[in-house]
Amino acid sequence: MVSGGPYRYGNGGIGSDSSICAEILASVDQTTRENIIGHLAIERQGRKSGDIMTILDSTGGDWNQTMHIMLLKFIGGFDNRDAAMELARRIPHATIMRERCSKLLIEALLIGTSGLLELYDDRDDYIRMLKLEYAHLAAKYSLEAMAASAWKFVNVHTNNHPVLRLAQLAASYFEQEITMSNVVRCHNLNDIYRLFSGHASEYWLTNFIPHTTMHGAANRFGKMKSELLGINFVSQMIYAYGSYTHSEALISQATQILREIPAEDNRYIKIWNSYDKVAITAYDSQALIQLSREYCHRQYCHRCPLKQYIGR
Repeated sequence: MVSGGPYRYGNGGIGSDSSICAEILASVDQTTRENIIGHLAIERQGRKSGDIMTILDSTGGDWNQTMHIMLLKFIGGFDNRDAAMELARRIPHATIMRERCSKLLIEALLIGTSGLLELYDDRDDYIRMLKLEYAHLAAKYSLEAMAASAWKFVNVHTNNHPVLRLAQLAASYFEQEITMSNVVRCHNLNDIYRLFSGHASEYWLTNFIPHTTMHGAANRFGKMKSELLGINFVSQMIYAYGSYTHSEALISQATQILREIPAEDNRYIKIWNSYDKVAITAYDSQALIQLSREYCHRQYCHRCPLKQYIGR
């Protein structure tokens, strides 16, 4: 029996001012809960796979370029997602791979094409060297830099500063050779940590904010960022590729990765866990994000998997 307040049926459920939906999910037996979460997780993986297929079509079926765009999307974070995807389109994966012999050249390609290099002082030796390299590479590959104004900095956490993230990404491309084939080789969390273990150049650890000296910046993607990339990038790319190639083994591999990563800790999951710890792994939290966004927020209560348990 679920009690504790009126259920505002048709009013958004968990998206409204009542958390009764979370109480309902906490009250059902474990088998039922697992079935609900499994159904929602498959829905979410399928939706994300559809997004990846759209990008794949735009690249002419190039999986490495599709992977590159998706990676930049999640490197950019919520605030700079669109700018980062535009950067990925302007500086293709194939170009980065051609210049992968040098971390400096990858930095020049990424930070130069982002337009952010223009924010830095030419009197600095390292910046001057990067700008010279970028000028050469831009001419070689007919690159057009973005406007620095395309990037957002207000309310962006220091560790998510776009230049620092691009420096870390350049290091991972240099040290680990991030390709679709290497993404597909990820079977567990340690593989994901290894994929994003590149160490950014020392220069950027203190100079990533223009005209400011900083201390304490991470020289590589941290544990939390790597886990988020595991959830939103690695697992989803493997799932999409598995669906595309009809490989049940890859689909299972993608699901297993989500089951190994701890659940996300965001505003959605805080509500769902308010009566019982429903979300333990990323597989659970992804399912509950699907429930929140695709049912509660859209007010699709009549289609909600929890509907039949209301009033029990």
